[in-house]
Amino acid sequence: MHARLRKAIQAAGIFLLPAIFAAALGAFFAATTAWVAEGGTTPTSKLQVTNVAPAVSAVLLNHGNAITLNANATASIDINYTLTDNNGCSDTSVALTTSTAFRDGATSVCAVPNPVANTLNCYLYVSHVTSSCSGSSVNVTDTVEIYYFAEATDSSSTYPSSSWYAYVIAADSSGATSTATSTGVALNTLLAIEITSSTINYGTLSVGTDTSSTNQIATVKNAGNSSTTLRVSGTALTRTTTTTLPIATSSQHYATSAFTYGNNEQPLQPTATDLSGFIIPRPPLDARWATTTPLPSAIYDHSAVVNNGFIYTTGGCNAGACTAVTSTVYFAPISSTNSVGAWATTTPLPTAIYQHSAVVNNGFIYTTGGFAGGAITSTVYFAPISSTNSVGAWATTTPLPRAIYDHSAVVNNGFIYTTGGFAGGAATSTVYFAPISATNSVGAWATTTPLPTAIYQHSAVVNNGFIYATGGCTGSCADVTVTSTVYFAPISSTNSVGAWATTTPLPSVIRSHSAVVNNGFIYTTGGYTGAVTSTVYFISAASRNTYWGVSVSSTARNGVHNGQTTFTAVFSP
Repeated sequence: MHARLRKAIQAAGIFLLPAIFAAALGAFFAATTAWVAEGGTTPTSKLQVTNVAPAVSAVLLNHGNAITLNANATASIDINYTLTDNNGCSDTSVALTTSTAFRDGATSVCAVPNPVANTLNCYLYVSHVTSSCSGSSVNVTDTVEIYYFAEATDSSSTYPSSSWYAYVIAADSSGATSTATSTGVALNTLLAIEITSSTINYGTLSVGTDTSSTNQIATVKNAGNSSTTLRVSGTALTRTTTTTLPIATSSQHYATSAFTYGNNEQPLQPTATDLSGFIIPRPPLDARWATTTPLPSAIYDHSAVVNNGFIYTTGGCNAGACTAVTSTVYFAPISSTNSVGAWATTTPLPTAIYQHSAVVNNGFIYTTGGFAGGAITSTVYFAPISSTNSVGAWATTTPLPRAIYDHSAVVNNGFIYTTGGFAGGAATSTVYFAPISATNSVGAWATTTPLPTAIYQHSAVVNNGFIYATGGCTGSCADVTVTSTVYFAPISSTNSVGAWATTTPLPSVIRSHSAVVNNGFIYTTGGYTGAVTSTVYFISAASRNTYWGVSVSSTARNGVHNGQTTFTAVFSP
């Protein structure tokens, strides 16, 4: 009986426990469901999407056409491209977008986020013009102003295997950037010249006489990007009232240097005739330097100028470490072959001075800054140059804005410019300029485009609207930082200085020298090349003078005679 009962209970327990467990489990789920329903929240969803840089597309330089330049001027060339931004047009800042036009030889400095512009082969845009926004895209037209002497890349040029390209780097409001480059186009060779005077005026002559050694000068400037020779033709000189008894075409003579009428000059012909020995290099300089008559003694830290066919050197040092400073002023004539003649002395400076810079304007010579009496000075001295080419008494005028030395000054179009130098304990790239008044005093100074780098102990010159800075130091002036580099930049119609570039370097590294220009030739005098030197280098710039004279026959009629002379450029690769 008991055994049966125990088995019955055990059997009943087997079925009882699962029932109890199931009931309890159901109660738990019911309670949990009720808790979520009574105390729950609704979570938000979040996803960070990264910014996408704007896309640059459809980049074209000059609409995909070859570039044709303008003689002695700039050409406005378009860079077209499209900017697209997923966040809409407003997210793409055109103001932060940069574009350049460049020859492929300048890729490393021009097709980069911070381009280094120069007037030979790398141009930065000067303006943006945008279309209205369409969806997420905007079309942009940038403009670059390319000078007439920019490097050609057509088949007749120095770079026939090169091309010009446009490069665009775009940015959005988050600073994300992207870039694109156009396909290449050619930049055409430009053969052009400009005669800087509109008239060859022989003045008044009596019948049966000639101009003897008095020459009229017509300066021929290379207004293109190729070297050129010259052909000349002309007409007889006739009176306005009649064509009878003209002064024959062949009575007008010309040459590449000053002459006395009736020697070896060329007679003008009605048909175009090559001008013997005449070539103008492609701007800005010829490809080689030469030497001429040295100074009477080795000097450096002086400054030289040219006036009326004479070269002058002022002050400087004539011993190592500048232990012997001088106030001496040397001068010498420049010959008809552009070489330098014998040197002599003239009126010295008021005080011994060195590391200054001198210029000439309107028959006055000016010296700026430098070291005098052991101290840096901002003083500007000036003195007249007499009809015999000697220097008169010295006086002072408006000083520089700050004491400066080891700089270099030039004059152009009635303005005086100082470039670089050492001021305030450091080398500077600053360029100051000031007007010279009708009374030959100097006006207020201002600043313009600085040099590409801080340099000092260099020398600068101006020729046909270009300023050149030659040699000098870019560091401590130890030998490793002395340079042979020649920088140049155009001077604008407002007398400010444009972008700087490099051209034919000097034959050797040099500092503390002084350079001048005469008849389209640049001369460097003296300096320091590891030792003090008396060497004078010279090189042709991109302009040359032609010299003119005339003979009047004994049968010529009185009155004003007029004719025409034609100068023709001839391509010279």
